[in-house]
Amino acid sequence: MKRFFIILFLVFATSHAAVTRAQTKFYIYQKTGEYNIAPWLRYNKADGLFTGLSGQFFFNENFWLNARAGYAFSLKKPRYKAGLEKILPAGEDDYFLTLDYFRMTHSNDFAVIPDWQNSLASSVARLDYYDHYDLHGGRLTFGKHWRGIIKTALTFGYNRYATLETATQKSLFDWGGACIDGKRRFAPNPPVKKGDDAYAEFVVDYDPRPSPHAFLNAWLIRAEYDISRWAKQSRTDFSYQRLDLSVQRQQRLFIRQRLAAQLAFRSHEGKSNFYSASDGANLPQEQFLYDIGGQGALRGYRYKEFTNGNRMLLGKLDYAFNGGFFPKTPFAKCWGVGWLFRKFDLTLFADAGQIWTADDNAMMLNPEGFRFHDMKYSAGAGLAMIPWIRFDVAFPLNKTEYSELKHPVFYFTFNLNI
Repeated sequence: MKRFFIILFLVFATSHAAVTRAQTKFYIYQKTGEYNIAPWLRYNKADGLFTGLSGQFFFNENFWLNARAGYAFSLKKPRYKAGLEKILPAGEDDYFLTLDYFRMTHSNDFAVIPDWQNSLASSVARLDYYDHYDLHGGRLTFGKHWRGIIKTALTFGYNRYATLETATQKSLFDWGGACIDGKRRFAPNPPVKKGDDAYAEFVVDYDPRPSPHAFLNAWLIRAEYDISRWAKQSRTDFSYQRLDLSVQRQQRLFIRQRLAAQLAFRSHEGKSNFYSASDGANLPQEQFLYDIGGQGALRGYRYKEFTNGNRMLLGKLDYAFNGGFFPKTPFAKCWGVGWLFRKFDLTLFADAGQIWTADDNAMMLNPEGFRFHDMKYSAGAGLAMIPWIRFDVAFPLNKTEYSELKHPVFYFTFNLNI
C-alpha cells in the first residue's frame, strides 16, 4: 500500500511539472479536427483515487467541445463534465456562448490550493483541504471579451446539491486529519442542504495580463453577483442574493521584487441554515457560507478556524524578493551551505480578515454585525525556491480558542503566488 501512494505522489508531482511547461506557451490548437487529450487524476477524502481523461475537440477555430470524465473508486461513481463553446468574432472584441452539463464532486475551497496539491496532501499525509459535496446540473453562459482586458458574462444555471460522506481513510502517513475515536482520520465533509437551485449570475472581470501566470504592474478586479429569487418557487429550494468583490494590485519593485495586495468582500443574503432531516438539528448551509483561517486566508490560524459566516472581509499582502535578498548576502558565499542561500529567497506576508453573521434579510452591503475589534491578523515569512516551491511559517497576532500567539503554523506549498 505504501508503495502505491509513493507512486501516486510521483505521478501528481511530475504531472504538475508537465502542465507547468505546457502553460508557458499560452495558446491552444485551433485547427479543424485538432484535439487535445490529457490525464485527469486526483485523490481526496470524497472520491478516493480518481482517474479519467480531459480533452478538447475543435470543430473549427471558433467552435469546440470541452469534456472530462472519470471514475471515483472509493465513491464508486463516475464524475463528468461536458460543454460546448462558440466564439463570435466582432472586430477587436469577441462574444462567446457556452453550454455545460456536469455531475461533479465539488468544493468551495478550490481557491485555497490547487487541486493537484490537495491530492498530494490527501494521499501522503491524510490532509484534505477541501470540503466536498455533490453538484449536478447545467448552465448556459453568454459573454463578451472587451479587447482582451474586460470580460462580462451572464449565466443561467441549475444545480442540484447533495451531501458526500467521507469515502476513504487511506493515505501513506496519518500525520494530518482529525483524531476520531483515538485514530487519525480525514475530517468529515459537513452536510449541505439537499435541493434544486435555479440561479442567474453576472460577472465582470478586469485582467490586463496576457495570461493568468504573468505578473505585471496591474490592477485585477472581479465582481460577481448571483441571484435565485427570479426563479419560480416550484423550481428552486433556495432564495438568495450573493455578492463577491475582489481587488488585487500587482507591482514590481526594484526590478525583481514583487508586491501583491488583495482585498476581498463576500456577502450572502438569504436563509443560512436548514433543519437536518436525520435529527432535526439546525445546521448551516455549507454550500453558501464562508470560512477563513489557514492556508489561503489568515495563514497564522488553524485551517477553517472561523466558519459559517454570511459576510467575509479579507485582506492579504505578499512581498517576494525574488533573488534580491539571500543570493545578495555574504551567506551565499559560505563554503558548504552557500548553495542553499543562492537557491532560496525570502518572502514576507501579512493577513487581516473577519467573517461574521448578519441577519438573513439584511441587504448585502449592510455592515450589520461587523466589528473592527473582532478583526484577526497574522504575519509570517517564507523561503521560496524559485519558481514554485515555498516553505512558510505564520504567526497569529490574536489569541483565540485554538491559536496561541507563540504557536506558529507551518506550510509547504508548491505554488509561489507572486
